[in-house]
Amino acid sequence: MHDILKNNTSEKRVLSYIVRKGASSRKEISDKIGVTTATLTRAVSCLMEHDILRELGTMEEGRVGRRQVLLDVRQDLAYVCGFDVNNRYIRITIMNLHAEILEQKRWNYHVLTQEMLSVALQECDKLIKQYSPDKFLGIGLLQQGYIEGDICFSMPIKNIKTQIENYFNMPVFMMNNTRGLAVAEAYFDEKPCKSYIVIKYGPGVGSVIVQNGEILEGSHNRAGELGHILWNPAYHNKCPICGKTGCLESIIGYPHLAKRIAPEIDIQCTELTDLLKITHQKGDDALKDALKQLALAVNMMVDIIDPEKILLAGEIFKNDTYFKLFVEYLSKNSSEFNHHKVSIISRYEKKRICAAGVMVLNHYFGGEI
Repeated sequence: MHDILKNNTSEKRVLSYIVRKGASSRKEISDKIGVTTATLTRAVSCLMEHDILRELGTMEEGRVGRRQVLLDVRQDLAYVCGFDVNNRYIRITIMNLHAEILEQKRWNYHVLTQEMLSVALQECDKLIKQYSPDKFLGIGLLQQGYIEGDICFSMPIKNIKTQIENYFNMPVFMMNNTRGLAVAEAYFDEKPCKSYIVIKYGPGVGSVIVQNGEILEGSHNRAGELGHILWNPAYHNKCPICGKTGCLESIIGYPHLAKRIAPEIDIQCTELTDLLKITHQKGDDALKDALKQLALAVNMMVDIIDPEKILLAGEIFKNDTYFKLFVEYLSKNSSEFNHHKVSIISRYEKKRICAAGVMVLNHYFGGEI
């Protein structure tokens, strides 16, 4: 299969369509990828000869109800591994080509240590061996914060990608977690949008700009990082991620916000539930002000980028009161703002959990992003 994936052949286009859309008829595939019946027949024959595709049952298709034979990839054809690392947990997922999760393990912690990372690598190795290492297309690595080259500057352990590559000797694809979410959004979207921004709030502030179907990277892979723009130098909190004093995240990120609301409470506030407990006791004026500042920053980004859509991610936006309040702030900041542009990312939890593995699938079978 690796030889087929190297070039943009008809075989790869057929395989990519079935991997992303699931079992499909020859007619559907031909119509969607725009190849002739003869070309499709040759491509399908080649894929079946290599034991990559199989025929399933039949289904009625079209107005005349003609029965069509469905084609699908073999269930055990290949796998991908997701390795998701942030300041709260490591999560490992094993997925098949249809992005279905077969295995999932998670380790929670307050501080990431080399010992914890080593345990996760060993457990990941056991899972990969269970499904056969030669069937894995690669490992998708998500990390939190700034990434440049093979280094994630904002994590306690900087060289996680290198450690994974050395341990498993297979391709490793790395992004920060918000960009990985944007990849998952594009990969699963039935009607992909070419221009949008993703805003993730909680516990930090993450954002991604997608223009013409591609993530805007910048010269140092830091373009579109709304949470780390210099927002108010009067605040003396120094951000451990970007090193700036008064970046947006150092002002409205959950830990900083909680410390400002209740300085007497010694808690590392990394979950919305923790923040809401504090605001329940002290009042939510500071949280509302944080949403107001985030809305102002997003308005500035919208004025510069002019996206088709604004996609929101994070537990706080599942709260209808705070979601409506945020949209209200966006509208107040601009008389021309269209609130229909704003929506919460659908199936957020699934996309968040699958994002690391989907990075690998997108590399081989995805579209533009």
